[in-house]
Amino acid sequence: MRMPFAVLCASFGSLVSAADLTDMLNALRARGCGTAAGTEQPLKRVSQLDRAAEQLLGVRDLGRALRDADYRVVRAFGITAGGNTNDGLDTGRLSERQCAAIVDPAFREVGIHRGSSGLAIVLATPVVYPADASAGSIEARVLELVNEARMHPRDCGARRFAPTHPLTSAPLLDRAALGHARSMAEFDYMGHVGRDGSKAKDRVDRVGYRWRGIGENVAAGPKTADVVVKGWLASPGHCANIMSPKFTEMGIAFAVNRQSRYGVYWAQVFAVPR
Repeated sequence: MRMPFAVLCASFGSLVSAADLTDMLNALRARGCGTAAGTEQPLKRVSQLDRAAEQLLGVRDLGRALRDADYRVVRAFGITAGGNTNDGLDTGRLSERQCAAIVDPAFREVGIHRGSSGLAIVLATPVVYPADASAGSIEARVLELVNEARMHPRDCGARRFAPTHPLTSAPLLDRAALGHARSMAEFDYMGHVGRDGSKAKDRVDRVGYRWRGIGENVAAGPKTADVVVKGWLASPGHCANIMSPKFTEMGIAFAVNRQSRYGVYWAQVFAVPR
């Protein structure tokens, strides 16, 4: 049985703790709301989103509130009700849009603030960063996707590439890629020229890899192997590196800096050994 809007609003309007209100939201998510079906995925209360909810009451700008709370988000939705804290959301009915957002399984976290100017609820889908502990599997997935692409003919811009041999992983190239990815993450930039002025060939030389040909792809922002490879294949120059038959080995690495503009930085090095 779905909770009627009026009952829900009256419940929100009662003077309850934020913890109780979180439980009410999760009960609503389980039941469903309006025309939206329920979900088994409960909302997790997050202190950063509590700060965003408090900020939202003042600025009425959800994007700014999230930035001020230093919360990285994929999607977010805010609900506010002004007036006395005892009134809360009983000043009106939940709209279909608000109902759909509350039960949307894509939203995983919630922040709540009840103040003298009213009540604010922020629902959010947080950015999920790749974990260092998963680096091996993520990097193996990149190589798998690259070799899958190389199995088929492909247009990289105006250039046509025939299917070609698979690449093999090279630990020394992984080290060169990791050094550059960490530099980009630490200093918050993306490019082929390192912070120290180095180029790809210099970084490969440093790790002791002897080469006859070198190529490099970089990226900033993608959070998964699938997304970063898809982006490279959509870019003619990066795609050409991936499809080039002259390369036989590859290194790949990523680095994370949650305080940077893009969050995740990738370096991919191609080579043919001497």
